[in-house]
Amino acid sequence: MDYKGQLNDKQYEAVTSNAHYLRIIAGAGSGKTRVLTFRIAYLIEKCDINPYQILAITFTNKAADEIHYRVREMLNDFSLNMRISTFHSFCARLLREDIKHINYPSNFTILDEDDQKKIIKKIIENKNINNKDFTIKYLLDYIANKKNNWEDVETVLNNSSVDYYEHLKAEIYKEYEETLKKGFYLDFDDLILKTILILKENPHVLEKWQHRLKHILVDEFQDVDANQYLLLKLLAGKENDITVVGDPDQTIYTWRGADIKIILDLNKDFPSLITINLEQNYRSTGNILKIANRLIQNNVHRLKKNLFTKASEGEEIHFFHGKDGYDEARYVCDNIRSLYNGVSVKYNDFAILYRVNSLTAELEKALLEKHIPYKIYGAIRFYQRKEIKDCVSFLKIALNFEDDLAFIRCLECMRRGIGDTSFKKIQAYAQTENMSILPAIFKYKDCVEDTFYISSRTAKALLSFVNGLAMLHDKLTLEPKKADKILYEYLLDCGYIDELRLSEQEERIDNIKVLITQLENYLKKEDSTLEMFLQDIALYSSQDEMENKDKVQDCVNLMTIHTAKGLEFENVFVYGLIDGIFPSSRAIQEKIDGLEEERRIFYVALTRAKKRLFLTDSGGHTYSGVKYPSRFLKEIKEQAIKQNINIQHDSKPSNENVMFKNGSIINHAVFGQGIVLYQEDGLIEVVFKDPKYGRKTLMANHPSITLIKG
Repeated sequence: MDYKGQLNDKQYEAVTSNAHYLRIIAGAGSGKTRVLTFRIAYLIEKCDINPYQILAITFTNKAADEIHYRVREMLNDFSLNMRISTFHSFCARLLREDIKHINYPSNFTILDEDDQKKIIKKIIENKNINNKDFTIKYLLDYIANKKNNWEDVETVLNNSSVDYYEHLKAEIYKEYEETLKKGFYLDFDDLILKTILILKENPHVLEKWQHRLKHILVDEFQDVDANQYLLLKLLAGKENDITVVGDPDQTIYTWRGADIKIILDLNKDFPSLITINLEQNYRSTGNILKIANRLIQNNVHRLKKNLFTKASEGEEIHFFHGKDGYDEARYVCDNIRSLYNGVSVKYNDFAILYRVNSLTAELEKALLEKHIPYKIYGAIRFYQRKEIKDCVSFLKIALNFEDDLAFIRCLECMRRGIGDTSFKKIQAYAQTENMSILPAIFKYKDCVEDTFYISSRTAKALLSFVNGLAMLHDKLTLEPKKADKILYEYLLDCGYIDELRLSEQEERIDNIKVLITQLENYLKKEDSTLEMFLQDIALYSSQDEMENKDKVQDCVNLMTIHTAKGLEFENVFVYGLIDGIFPSSRAIQEKIDGLEEERRIFYVALTRAKKRLFLTDSGGHTYSGVKYPSRFLKEIKEQAIKQNINIQHDSKPSNENVMFKNGSIINHAVFGQGIVLYQEDGLIEVVFKDPKYGRKTLMANHPSITLIKG
């Protein structure tokens, strides 16, 4: 394959480097994924490394699948068996093989956040704790913090003996861990931590995995945390090669553990480290890159680089200051209506990015009023929807009768004639016997009434339910590759689908059919299992749920900047640039570190734009006081003046400034010549000469419009 002909000089240098330890600093839009993919292909084709000895780590399953497919396509070999996955997916697969070293079975269950919340809620209820003292989220964060800092239960209990509230939290931590151990559950943190524990305490296991690998590559390296980095060092040992790809200027996940010092100081752990900068940008115009470069240069903690493009300077950067929130929202909508033509410019080409979700109220109102279709990303994700989690729970309990969480969820969604009081009796008896619920019911199947002190009617309903689960288990055991058909038949037989139909929830049924289809396709793969399917979907993240813009309804994309990371759009509005919101008031108080993090977030937002960039803020009063434009806008404007960068200060359309009249001939930068039919509220209705553009409503004073006659 011709590597040199398909890469620029720096990309080629990175792809073909023979460095033992290589750090690639890949600026936004510089072809990071391309370089990573080409390097994997190069290692296989030119360096004769066995594909199975390559471990490539990404941060989303979607990215892993894309890289896997690209490498196979490039080498024209779709049988290649490579280890390309997320940290959590890799650890889950390692644990399936080696978790026996800590006395766990290989069929452990991975908990999602919803499962964790249920465990904490139950602990709180059992201890009669007031939710005002500790919220469930607070307790989950507390436990995660303790675990990720390797503070075990006994240590935390001993250190909290004096303070009542600290000791109460430690007790909750203890019960949480005991619940996980009893049910053979692992949360997301455990996947990393248990893997590290096994590798550190079992040298022969560590040696086995080090021997299986030869070259480890890590994508988005700026986002790794201390434990992920420790895992990387363990797997690498002294012999295996390492390539990391990332951009310190896009470190925006410190709140979930990412440590910018890891990528900045990598040479301290690996003195022979070679660093290559990728600075040529293939995404944005020159003006956008100049703004982004000058903004981020205000940060001290970074590795210096300067993005450039061989493309044109492009349009001026648009700045708008609205008198209030609705004024700002209207400006955004009017620009979208003006530029949209349904052919070369679609609604999908627009993204409105914001720092926090609470900013969308005025924006959504304006979009609805202007009849502009939109989609907010970050709503309930597919695998978090109730009907999907119900289906997954049916599969989990059928595979593992010890899974109390799955059993309880199944019973809750199918509870017919089994009341809360009766179920609490059953649950209490199982706890007394130190058994999981379903095995306890099976044990006393012939005398459930007398054992659990429930009515004959309740007993009949309970036995009907658990017998159905037993049959589901038997069928899945007998024909595991037909799990898709078996599950759907079960949902029909038990009445789950009928209940959705009766309540006119057809959309939920459609979602179930999507899940069934996914399961069917998954099981067609060689060596795939139902257990692996459940594991993989448990590991999906919100970024994996981002649908392909070209395959969904044509609508404007609304999302937080964190969600937008890794994406790109023709036209980007960075919305709500108000001091105290962006940067946040907390970051302002933290000063240097806090402001540098917020500046990196803003940098990510700016570099999502390919063609047009709009930066908007609004004044006025709120319950928290007067609103002022973000201090980052001042930085940008000052640097723009110094660097002679083109910027455009837009103002709200007003009838007083409109110079058009009925019959005026105008020229639009995209649509060409047209005739004005009428004007209203700062907008003009225009029929264009080119029939493919037809009739459009546009902002009267938009810079893309010039008056030709009249």
